[in-house]
Amino acid sequence: MATLPIPKNTTIYQINNMPIKQGKRPYLGMSSAGNECSRAIQFSFFHAYEDEIPIRISRIFRLGHLLEKEVIIALELLGYKIINKQRELYGFGHHVLGHIDGEVIGLMEAPKTPHLLEIKTHKDSLFKQVKNKGVKFGFPSHYDQVQRYMDAGQYKRCLYCAYNKDTSEIWVERLYPDPDRQEFLRIKEMNEVLNETLFPRIGSGQSTYYKCRICSANKTCFHENPISENCRTCEHVEVHEGGLWMCSKHSIQLSNEKQAAGCNSYSVALKFSEYATDRRCSGNEI
Repeated sequence: MATLPIPKNTTIYQINNMPIKQGKRPYLGMSSAGNECSRAIQFSFFHAYEDEIPIRISRIFRLGHLLEKEVIIALELLGYKIINKQRELYGFGHHVLGHIDGEVIGLMEAPKTPHLLEIKTHKDSLFKQVKNKGVKFGFPSHYDQVQRYMDAGQYKRCLYCAYNKDTSEIWVERLYPDPDRQEFLRIKEMNEVLNETLFPRIGSGQSTYYKCRICSANKTCFHENPISENCRTCEHVEVHEGGLWMCSKHSIQLSNEKQAAGCNSYSVALKFSEYATDRRCSGNEI
């Protein structure tokens, strides 16, 4: 017997599916280094769409942060010292930032070597996949994230800790730098910031491709929603060193607030031209 859909005007639907707006990061998160879709990263970095997630997913993220603390407690009970929690790392042009979970000091396998600490929480099936195959093959995007952190932070070792949300088992793996992969990720990151055109879609190139279906940029990428009109999607914007954004038309530096407000001189950037509409930014002239 087919299961009937739950009506949207019910508590049980809303408590799991109510949309929550995600705040826009002013920088590109280094944690996205392993995202194979550079097009999706471009949409995010240039604030090209409104990002909403179901409230249930928001709870998953918060639970992950809580369980990270459990891993740190477990490591400290072993006598290890955790320092530099949330240390900020800088990537290309200071437009790319990373924030680490910390550094482990006194690891019994290598007591004299500080280890980058990366903590991830997994459901049981993914936990077993990482445990059986190792991070590099069991969860390649996490491997790339760790490699990007190690490169930016000059770490020689990483302690990757996987927490099983079903059993509370913790599995750890020591990772070493992968110079070839690190170089690839640095170049990828630079191109995502500087490219004048959008990268191609991944997979089948269709909105139904399994990785595209769960992408937060899906509706804009496939023309269901219009491009967000703000300074970052405007042809007059310039990306400068030091994490700076400049307006070439008005010759001014753009704060995060000005970027969001835009102005009446808005004209869509070439990379987003296929998403242009007849609407113009509702902000005031600068």
